[in-house]
Amino acid sequence: MSNEWDVEDSGAEDHYGSIEIDLSAFENATVEDFVQPAQRPPRPATTILDLYDEMTPAERKAQPASFWDALRAENARVEAWDNESYGTGRTTVATAEEGSDEPTPMFIELTDIDTSDPVLATVGARVDGPGLLYAGAVNGLIGDPEQGKSLVAVALALQTVHADEDRGVVWLDLDHNGARAFRGRLDSFGATKLDLLGFSFAQPEDSEGVLALVEYVVAHADDYSLFVIDSIGELLPMFGASSDSADEYTKVNRQVAARVAKAGIAVLTIDHLAKGADSRAFGGTGTVAKKRAVDGALYRVEATTPFAPTTGGTATLRLLKDRHGSVRDLASATSAGVREPVVTSFVIDAADGSWHFAVPGQTLTPDQMKSLRVSADAQLLDGLTPPPTSQRDVQTRMKWGSDRALDALREWRSSRD
Repeated sequence: MSNEWDVEDSGAEDHYGSIEIDLSAFENATVEDFVQPAQRPPRPATTILDLYDEMTPAERKAQPASFWDALRAENARVEAWDNESYGTGRTTVATAEEGSDEPTPMFIELTDIDTSDPVLATVGARVDGPGLLYAGAVNGLIGDPEQGKSLVAVALALQTVHADEDRGVVWLDLDHNGARAFRGRLDSFGATKLDLLGFSFAQPEDSEGVLALVEYVVAHADDYSLFVIDSIGELLPMFGASSDSADEYTKVNRQVAARVAKAGIAVLTIDHLAKGADSRAFGGTGTVAKKRAVDGALYRVEATTPFAPTTGGTATLRLLKDRHGSVRDLASATSAGVREPVVTSFVIDAADGSWHFAVPGQTLTPDQMKSLRVSADAQLLDGLTPPPTSQRDVQTRMKWGSDRALDALREWRSSRD
């Protein structure tokens, strides 16, 4: 039998049109009808399930009984495909993740998760060693124009390239700054030609280009440590999404930032601060979903000394959100108990153009900076369970470059003698 689901009466015809659905395959059907021992059914294409997800509550309520019958039948078909891939049982029912053709388990087996090592920020670094961004998470920088957000992001990206010579940085330029300007900024930060090889600079023209880039990066996740999105304000319009819509922002975030982060790469988004006095407390412009989507560290960047080519400059990084807690411990004593504690200050020296992420309230020589960094790294190694066994072990577990891993391991071993 063939039933037609006609949305004319629902008020949604302009958006969805009229869809012909063959229900004969689902009459009295069971999973066994779809899953044969030696035959795997094809993955269901975009179906009525996708249309249901896009409907408003009012549109869903207006649908006839034939729609709900078709929806239940299609859901059974998807479950049949998923159970063929993963088997049946409480922990193996699967759903397809948005933006991916691969099914992922609906439930995660908690016994497979190792919690012996704490979740630490390991990407980028303050001068005394601790990291500022979380790998495998969405992190963010927000602030008013001309406060130094992009400068901070470039510095973090260069630190990432220096920390691991085997993994690079993807810079997604949606703010129309251009490759020449970006290269010039890297040069002003002292980047070498070897450093430049660690950057993959992209300027996609539309959402399809962005998604193609995301898929490439995810497929080559072992080659990258950091994925920078400059900026969120330009990303959303490319997908026809509004900054004021929580649902639209969440959908784009899942397709882009969250998808890259799930591959184990640190994602850093750059966004403008909201203009309203009340809404500024919640983070970037538009929906509060932006702040909710950050599952790493979120900073407010404020220039305390304006940046200029000949005079340097300073900007403080105030912590708005820290999902895992390791960054909040870095807050200065003067910020203890403050809602937005200062974690670090980004400093460009006017004399020689050198730059670093300072410890609030401290002025250090280069040798002191290195000594503090190595000591802090050794303390991180001291918290590993089981203890580190080799330079390669440290590189693998901490995602550090060879030099940093070796210096820290030597310091850690000497402290235990």
